[in-house]
Amino acid sequence: MPRKMRSPEENRLLRNATFARCHRWLVPWKIAFLAPMLIVMAALSTSAQVLPVSLQDMVERAGIIVSGRVVDVRQGGHPDYPHVTVTYVTVEIEESFKGLSADRRRFTFMQFGGQGLTRVPELPSYRQGERVILFLYPKSRYGFTSPVGGIQGKLSVQPDPRTGERRVTLVMPRARFLEGLSQEVRSLMTDSIEPDELTTMRYRAFRAVIRRLVSR
Repeated sequence: MPRKMRSPEENRLLRNATFARCHRWLVPWKIAFLAPMLIVMAALSTSAQVLPVSLQDMVERAGIIVSGRVVDVRQGGHPDYPHVTVTYVTVEIEESFKGLSADRRRFTFMQFGGQGLTRVPELPSYRQGERVILFLYPKSRYGFTSPVGGIQGKLSVQPDPRTGERRVTLVMPRARFLEGLSQEVRSLMTDSIEPDELTTMRYRAFRAVIRRLVSR
């Protein structure tokens, strides 16, 4: 039986129907495949823009500022995209300076990348039991956050071996860290060590300065 010839209009309608069926299949597949890639690209683009930041910059850019003790560090997958590796960090809060209620006792945040070979070099690692001050960016649309300026926004708090007084360890020269602050605020953080050296500061004074900057 001879094959029926289709009209140009019938051929066009058939092509459109075939494309529509393929498109309905391809769109979910593209979303499932591309979404994790977009998350990775967004997170990497943020972490790649790590420049020296001052204390004033960190306070202004942070969505959350807290001091406390790291009580849990866990590597896992993103809740919506399990193939994207993330680190969950839980902090027992001692003081909340910005972004959390004063009565909040602990919180967990999600940082892009793992803590071993999958860690993003510009972002800090964490260990259970360490005491820190964290300046965290506001959460991204995918739920990520990380310290402002990478490793600069995670400051270690440790007792002075001679006096037992708690001190905050800086990760950059003091002069750059205090850039933009008034002389009055700087005077609260003055120690006897040379100003351009990598050094530490008294926790009590450091805390007072953060509160002053946040309340502006």
